[in-house]
Amino acid sequence: MPVSLSMNASIAAFRSAMNGTRGPVLQARASLAFGSSTAVRISMPLAFVIAHPVEHRETILRLNVEYLDWVREGIVRMFGSHALTSFHTSVQEDASATLEKLCRADAPEGVFYLLELQDQPVGMCALRRLHGDVAEFKRVYIRQAFRGMGLGRVVLQRLLSDARALGCRTVCLDTAEFMHAARRLYLAHGFVDCLPHGDVEVPRAFHHRWHFMQRSV
Repeated sequence: MPVSLSMNASIAAFRSAMNGTRGPVLQARASLAFGSSTAVRISMPLAFVIAHPVEHRETILRLNVEYLDWVREGIVRMFGSHALTSFHTSVQEDASATLEKLCRADAPEGVFYLLELQDQPVGMCALRRLHGDVAEFKRVYIRQAFRGMGLGRVVLQRLLSDARALGCRTVCLDTAEFMHAARRLYLAHGFVDCLPHGDVEVPRAFHHRWHFMQRSV
């Protein structure tokens, strides 16, 4: 469903956060499904909180450690435990690098959101300009307990809206073979497979079981 607040609000909030003050919280009212075929749908606001690298440091690091643990567990299932030797840094080091790289990008070049339901952190997502009119989605992650509720669709629409407001014409992302729900979501929203984009984190040894995707905005 459309998110009503514009990227201008995101940029203003991001600049406010970088200046040490808490910016406005962006909200999208989502129709969330709980359960399976007999799910009852309720309306609940998903808050997109502009991540502050100091104020939200512990939450950012915790979510990134969860995300990276999940990714590495998936890699072990796909390739075996020996595949972890392709990583030259620990999960904690990677999580800290994410904070430095994504949360300190100056608006309007990027934004990092913490996702909250009723003030509870349920995930994260980020957008950054790669070059020219090309943007990249990063760290799109919903915690396990909150999957299957339609949050991914709301997040995707928020990031696409932000990319348009940045003047980008193309967005790209990558997703592992084991991330079945994410790939279905991206395909349903017009993403197609493409060659790996410039600054990919994924070791080359894994590329044959990774999906690199893009779409126009």
